[in-house]
Amino acid sequence: MPRWFIPAYFKKTQASKLGDAQGIPFFIDNLSGSSLAPVFGVAPHYTPPPKTFTCFLAPTGSITLVSYYTHHTFHLGFPTDVYFARIYYMRDSQLQDGSSTRTKAVRYLESFMLMNKEKNTILLPVFPDNDKYCTLVILCPKWSLAQYFDSSNTTTKKDYRRIRGVLDEAILGYSKNGGTFDKKGEFVRPDTKKLGFKHVIDFPCIKQPAGSIKEAFYVLHHLKGFVEDAEMMSLPPSKRDPIKMSGEINDDDLREDFHRIQMTYYVVFEGRVPGVYEEWEDCKKQVHKFSGNCYKGYPTRHEAVAKWRNYQSNKSKMKMKTFVVLSVLLTIVAAVLYFILV
Repeated sequence: MPRWFIPAYFKKTQASKLGDAQGIPFFIDNLSGSSLAPVFGVAPHYTPPPKTFTCFLAPTGSITLVSYYTHHTFHLGFPTDVYFARIYYMRDSQLQDGSSTRTKAVRYLESFMLMNKEKNTILLPVFPDNDKYCTLVILCPKWSLAQYFDSSNTTTKKDYRRIRGVLDEAILGYSKNGGTFDKKGEFVRPDTKKLGFKHVIDFPCIKQPAGSIKEAFYVLHHLKGFVEDAEMMSLPPSKRDPIKMSGEINDDDLREDFHRIQMTYYVVFEGRVPGVYEEWEDCKKQVHKFSGNCYKGYPTRHEAVAKWRNYQSNKSKMKMKTFVVLSVLLTIVAAVLYFILV
């Protein structure tokens, strides 16, 4: 059984043992029939799925599954101040005022922060603007701080009003039920005069290129970074050398990481050497100044290979039909000539 299927089997067993309040997002929705997002070392000892399981826009279920598996392998190994909150309720389309899902989301976050009030950081992926986008929100309840790691805010402005409202209601309940704050950590919203989060919407983070809709992949990349930083902070001071740690991650690693995030696969249907190419330069060599060239780019290798195989299959069928038609015509011509000559 592949390692990346393990969380699905943990859904009923480990989730009930560790408890919902521990921050385990075991609701694996939208998983059936969808591809798993590629996660390159998000969790310790995590085996990434093969390239054929790469999906263009990671579904909610992929993020949920990765968060659950990361939490399971991460927190059972060593204590940390970083916790993963469940994202099941954090879809903008279901957080209308007065909806039952909004009430459940507020109660869940409130109880989650109370159960883990000794923790400093909570990671919470959210889906704003009617679930069209994906953003990682970093919650620091002790300081009433909510930082939004929005990888596309330079090109697309999103509506976070419902999500902000849920978070503000949750921290208000947190404060009323014994939640603790750091010195001067409480924040009073100027519009309502009630406690709330300080929402930093434009928090500096890695940005995606204009036109890209791969926000979920960037969320997974941010999750990976937080896990790695927390791992380093768990080490003894003698081994916690940030210069040495950063030196182990070279430019080639970063380039490969983002190359796989932003990669386009090219299918040369008609060219010098038809086939699937990962680099534009390789594709260009096959189609440049080639009469009748035909090519197209696809966001995933799986889709590109499928299109290429489908094209080859259709082309083979067309050749077979042409051969049959020509054979029939030649037979008819031969028969006519035979009768004429005889």
